[in-house]
Amino acid sequence: MLIVDACEAFIQNCGGVRKLSEHTTRAYRLDLNRFAGFAGAGAEVTFCERATLQQYIEHLFTQHNLKETSAKRHVASLRSLFRWLEDEGHVPEDPFRGARIRIRLPKRLPRVLSRGEVLLEKRPASGIWGGLWSLPELDVEASPREFLSREWGLEVARVDRLEPFDHAFTHFTLEVEPWRVELAKASRLAEGKAATWLALTELAGAALPSPVRKLLRSISAAAGTCGGSRAAASRR
Repeated sequence: MLIVDACEAFIQNCGGVRKLSEHTTRAYRLDLNRFAGFAGAGAEVTFCERATLQQYIEHLFTQHNLKETSAKRHVASLRSLFRWLEDEGHVPEDPFRGARIRIRLPKRLPRVLSRGEVLLEKRPASGIWGGLWSLPELDVEASPREFLSREWGLEVARVDRLEPFDHAFTHFTLEVEPWRVELAKASRLAEGKAATWLALTELAGAALPSPVRKLLRSISAAAGTCGGSRAAASRR
């Protein structure tokens, strides 16, 4: 059974059998049409597995810029569809039953360069890149200018968006949206931070995650190993 046909049959059931309101049926249609577009015109219902759900959530954030609440509604509609498909015998088992999916917006990372140096923050011992030197994080909707002022005591003169990129891990893909930020003047780092300034000429010997090292090398090369004004980059 094609996904597009399954979506239409479910929507017809919502209105004709379950007698759901026109508003609810229309919402289901909008949500499921979006999923059908994501899956592709020729995709079968057997195309779906748990990994598909996570990929779809990432698609909603990156391609449609949805908020968390909207993404959760889309996922709820998709779960309802597959529960119905299982009940009707169209799929042997609901692939999403019991799946624990965290629906959270990706974060972005401000990276700060200063006189040919980069601001690095030591990662916690556990978790991704544990114990390595990386780049400070902020929520995807936060302002780099306000974040650097509030959290780091840095005065920003200019903010420029850089080219986003992905870094694949075994079970997920990290989406990075970098920014370059010029600082108005030299500033001391906020107290209580496990952080340091590292010269871009010393990247080779630093304990950095590979995507961070790659990004900083490209920035260093483009800037001629930076000089003069302070700067920053970022986003995830």
